[in-house]
Amino acid sequence: MSKRKRIHDEGDADGVERKFVKRHRIDRGANSIADGDTRHKNVSVQNHGQGRMDDRVTDSKAARRAARRQRRKEEREEEAANDDAGHKHVLVQDHGQDHNENRIFGSRAARKAAKRQRRKERREQEADGVVEAKKRKKKERANKHENEKSQKRSWKVSEAVGGQMLNADPLFSPDEEYLLLAFDSTINVYSTSTSILVRRLRLHRAEAISSFDFSSANSNHLFVATMSGTIHKWDWINGKFVELWNTKTPIYSIKSSGSTESQGESGLVYTLDQHTKERWLVTAHRLVGGEEAGKTALVTLLTYDEPLTSLKVLEEGRVIVATAGSKMLIGTTKRPSEPSLKDVTYTWREFDCSTRITCIDVQISSTTATSKPSEKSKAAVNPVNIVTGCVGGSIFVYEDVLEKLVRKENRSNRPHDNDLDPRKLHWHRNAVASVKWSADGNYIISGGQETVLVIWQLDTGSRQDLPHLSAAIENIVVSPDGSSYAVRLADNSAMILSTSELQPTFSTAGIQVPGTTQSTTQHPLTPTIDAPNKSSQTVQYRRVPATISSLGANRLLFAVPAMTSSDASKQACYLQTVDFNSGQQITRQALTRTNITTLNIGPEKGRIEEPSVTLMAISHDGQWLATVDEWEPPQRDLTHLAFDDARAEEERRLRLEIYLKFWSWDETSNTWALVARIDNSHTAPSGRPCKVLDLASDPSCVGFATVGEDGAVRIWQPTIRRRHGVEVRGKDGSSLTNWTCRQTTELRRLDTAQEKEVGKLAFSADGSVLAAAIQSSPPSSNIHLIDPSTAAIRSNPPNLYSGRLHGLGILHKYLITLSNEIRVWDMVTSELAYGFSLEVPPTALLARSEVHATTHLALSHTHQTFAIAIPESNHHHRNSGVQSRLIIFDPTDPTPLYAKRFSVPITNLLATPTSGSYHLIDAAAELRTLRQSQFLPPPAPAPPSTEPNSNLKDIYGAKAVLGLENMNFVQEEGGGGGEEGARVVRAEELARVFESHGYMLPPVGELFEAVAKLFAGKEKEEEGE
Repeated sequence: MSKRKRIHDEGDADGVERKFVKRHRIDRGANSIADGDTRHKNVSVQNHGQGRMDDRVTDSKAARRAARRQRRKEEREEEAANDDAGHKHVLVQDHGQDHNENRIFGSRAARKAAKRQRRKERREQEADGVVEAKKRKKKERANKHENEKSQKRSWKVSEAVGGQMLNADPLFSPDEEYLLLAFDSTINVYSTSTSILVRRLRLHRAEAISSFDFSSANSNHLFVATMSGTIHKWDWINGKFVELWNTKTPIYSIKSSGSTESQGESGLVYTLDQHTKERWLVTAHRLVGGEEAGKTALVTLLTYDEPLTSLKVLEEGRVIVATAGSKMLIGTTKRPSEPSLKDVTYTWREFDCSTRITCIDVQISSTTATSKPSEKSKAAVNPVNIVTGCVGGSIFVYEDVLEKLVRKENRSNRPHDNDLDPRKLHWHRNAVASVKWSADGNYIISGGQETVLVIWQLDTGSRQDLPHLSAAIENIVVSPDGSSYAVRLADNSAMILSTSELQPTFSTAGIQVPGTTQSTTQHPLTPTIDAPNKSSQTVQYRRVPATISSLGANRLLFAVPAMTSSDASKQACYLQTVDFNSGQQITRQALTRTNITTLNIGPEKGRIEEPSVTLMAISHDGQWLATVDEWEPPQRDLTHLAFDDARAEEERRLRLEIYLKFWSWDETSNTWALVARIDNSHTAPSGRPCKVLDLASDPSCVGFATVGEDGAVRIWQPTIRRRHGVEVRGKDGSSLTNWTCRQTTELRRLDTAQEKEVGKLAFSADGSVLAAAIQSSPPSSNIHLIDPSTAAIRSNPPNLYSGRLHGLGILHKYLITLSNEIRVWDMVTSELAYGFSLEVPPTALLARSEVHATTHLALSHTHQTFAIAIPESNHHHRNSGVQSRLIIFDPTDPTPLYAKRFSVPITNLLATPTSGSYHLIDAAAELRTLRQSQFLPPPAPAPPSTEPNSNLKDIYGAKAVLGLENMNFVQEEGGGGGEEGARVVRAEELARVFESHGYMLPPVGELFEAVAKLFAGKEKEEEGE
């Protein structure tokens, strides 16, 4: 066998062997399949649908992917079959398909629909949450509003007391049991027997009263005219308001005339009106009220181009006398009460008195047998006698002037006719302020700036004087029966003198701080020697030096001028002690040299000014009083010493008189006795006197602290006076006391030419810390914390205020500053607790000194609160567009505890050390007390605001800063009554309950019921019904 064949055979053998192996494998596989698990075979067949080549299909990747897809499909079909019918319906509704659920559910559109559904459900849930949140916030706001209301109810403002009397004649009641005095917006009714205020008639709206008069038809009714043109009718006996009429023209004087009052008519009322700036009217009104108010009529009786200064109506309207400058106008008519006022006509006669008239009084005397009236005047009126006071101090008496005018008209062709030449009386050196006829016509009573009541006897020409009254005389009124004179003085006081003995039987004195009532009420005043142009004077607000006495309850101490009239000097030279519940004066004494009853005119006819008290403080025990008074020479006295203004200013400062005085309380005389006077307590290095910028009392011991322009803080304490080592005693055996400077702290020694503007001092409640601040040029904002025992400066935190510093105080651990901003500084952590900016009125509205005079800070250590008073613009009010806002804070929370607006600027704000109440004195000389109610629980503290003010946050990183724009303030009502809550009862109201029963008191039960009604306020409600 050949080699190739052998190889071929071997190959065939191998092939046969390979075939055999392959067949053996197939057989073995077939056997394995046949003998294998039937379940695996069924599954394999079911998965692939093929009966052969199972291993090849299974091993392929495509088969595995198909198997996975099949399994997922089966799972989806099973889930779809078991799915909820409602969910399946939603899916079908969203997509609008009823078939092929697998494709819908697996499609992208289905997934988007499901997402939209889930978002919709979430929005519904969120909407439900928003509604709940809104309800929760609304409830929180309601709770906050209720808390604010409870906070406001927890503070109440008493009714205003005091005020400045108007330049209007007082009124006696027909039976002379009462005297009525007019104030800015109230009429006060006093009992002439007890000098007690019986009732106060307050206008419903804050209107300025100009004049008032009894109704001639019904003496129980009172007409009150205002500068806004309204006429108010009051039942002054019962204190009830009756009717109101609006004439829409300013009324300066009102007089009533008429015989009866029936069918709602109030008789005839005559008014002096200002129609335009150069047109003045005398108008007659027939006032009708009730349902027939449409029958009210008026007619103009006189139109004049010059300001009319006075108006008198006599003989039931048959005679009207008016004055304008130096001219006198007399109008007469025979029938003043025509059915139609348009038919009423007056014949007017005018003559010149040759000098300006300041006051006038008219009397109708009965016809005597010797008088021979002319034919034309026989049927008119009885003889008319007129007395006038003039600007030069002269008094002219015109007897039967109307008859003489008629005779002069009949003899007009005669060139020399001296019938109108009056009788002249001259004693007053200044303008006559008031002149009156006596009841019998035999005397004339006059008064003026000389503080002397002069009584002229016409028959004999003799004169009787009552000198040395407390102030200048402004008004004189004779009682109806002529048995007494009512005199109103320029120091806001009034008295009644008996005509027989000239002894006072009645007296009342209000708060004598300078007010703005006389200036703001634009009466047509007449120029005088001391005030040549009164009408050009502007309103100027001054900070009133005041303090609270701890000797007796309800006592306020004021530094007041000698007179409060608009043309008087405003130098505060007297100390007045006032009961702040009634507003009545307790004591009054001089603190500096005064010239009230002497000739205070220099050789060049210039007024001699008194020193003025600028600062005042009382010790913690009430036994010592410290005052600072200043006097500077007038500029006219230095002109001959200086070559220019700078030199004149230097001479003025060298001649300053600055006295620091210490007074002790004398129990026997109930007055303050001067113990020590320190001349020039602060001096510059050059020796010139420096002004004292602030004065503070030490609350821990008897002592005072002062800060001056020299940059020094001095602490003053009393020492026992000794002579050669022996104690000096007085007449009563008591030890005499001296006052010396114990400690001095130099804050900064400044140049002698540099003058400080403002300095402030404040003690802590325990007297361990004294805060001091001085502002100079260039301005600084540092506060120096001093240890009073060692006079060492313990801390000097900078930038605690900006602008002019108006107030400084320490309350617990907080240092409070009031400037253009209010800031509360925590002295323990040296961080700003809170603060915010204040809106400053424009300089066109308030001068810089007036802003300082109307911005105040007061601290109550009893309640741990502090109050601020700030001015703001109010263009809707008559008081020059300025009002005040009072806000009370807690030093730990910037949310105000109380806020209220007052229509008149506040000129001082004080806190009572014991009760924690606040006392407000305004520019109208009215006093209010703000107390916290004892019957209401303390309000829940409001959460602090987290909204910062960038002005302060940039500087301090303030924790909480709050603005004032969104605060809910309470606007003062025109009635000026108290707040809701407990009623404030005045002493005179309580006295009226006991005096109303005569000599025998009623049963105790009835008396208790009357007092309970008074405190519950039901008495006023019954009167108002």
